[in-house]
Amino acid sequence: MILQPFIENAVWHGVLPKNGGNVTVSVARNAGTIECRIDDNGIGRERAMRNKSQTSNTYESKGMKLVKNRLNLYNTIHRQGGSIDVTDKKDKDNNPAGTLVIVKFKQDA
Repeated sequence: MILQPFIENAVWHGVLPKNGGNVTVSVARNAGTIECRIDDNGIGRERAMRNKSQTSNTYESKGMKLVKNRLNLYNTIHRQGGSIDVTDKKDKDNNPAGTLVIVKFKQDA
């Protein structure tokens, strides 16, 4: 449930406006953590925000707020530091080239 909003955002706001692209989801163990990566080669968050401000749609997404609440609950219950890292990717000419989201959970011993 924590990854779903990131995957949905990658598709709806990243690759669909580009009329194609890729979203890659991977999960791996890395140095005592479970690392979940959502990587897209879409239009990037800056352009997606500009597109959103140009529409007359009044829908307000609550996905990111829910993710933060779920992660805070996880950290409270498990007394462990889960984290979310979002990177705006750039191409060689410094143009938006998609988004990389990394969600980490400490692995139980």
